[in-house]
Amino acid sequence: MEDIAQIARKLGKSSRSGDGWKCLCPAHDDHNPSLSITKSESGHILVYCHAGCTQDAVIAEVQRRRLWRDDGDERSLTRDKGRLVRNMDLIMPVPANAPAPMFNDTKLGTPSHVWEYKDADGHTLGFIRRFESNNGKTFRPLTCWQTKDGTLTWRPAGFIIPRPLYGLNLLADRIDEPVIITEGEKTADAAAKLLPNYVAISWPNGAKSVTGADWSPMSGRDVFIWPDADTEGEKSALEVARQCLKHGAASVKILQIESASQ
Repeated sequence: MEDIAQIARKLGKSSRSGDGWKCLCPAHDDHNPSLSITKSESGHILVYCHAGCTQDAVIAEVQRRRLWRDDGDERSLTRDKGRLVRNMDLIMPVPANAPAPMFNDTKLGTPSHVWEYKDADGHTLGFIRRFESNNGKTFRPLTCWQTKDGTLTWRPAGFIIPRPLYGLNLLADRIDEPVIITEGEKTADAAAKLLPNYVAISWPNGAKSVTGADWSPMSGRDVFIWPDADTEGEKSALEVARQCLKHGAASVKILQIESASQ
């Protein structure tokens, strides 16, 4: 099986995008690259067409071009950027008739915290769960998916790129207030308490996933970025600034936070 770089190059107009590649979608007459190709932690190839082509259509075309063969592993090619989901569609916002989410994990137990992602109207998009153990902290998403027969089910699968921001409902409710962006939902909640005159938000999946988020809600906003105090935090803050400016932010400033212990 080809690796994601080779597949992207052969599909045309390929370029690096976040954790993976962007290229022409083979399932429609694509002139502006709309297909995202990434690889899961387990090594499986993940695809998603931003123009709306179905998962099955993309897979069929990639197979027809002999860029991927069906070796009996149904999970080898899918559209989910988290855990692997086949023949299902991510449903956002979560429908009213969806079953109640179960936040416990069979291996990790009960989460120490659950953050709810909402859209601009306050409807649930999904959740991020934090688990604590002797080995440290672990994060797991939880999103709603629909099978071909219409059944709604919750899966430990991540949001599809472009991923929603944490705090979209707050941005919509407070359109005239400045925005402060932090790394991580926990830090955003803390910033909201410390700085009540700012709309505190974050993005999913951590420092290396800035470009995978949808930054379009920053259009016209005055943005302040509160970086984590490490090298990765500084790098991600710079990328957040670039993304905000790219999407039309009115102003962007990275805060320089002095250490209290000097």
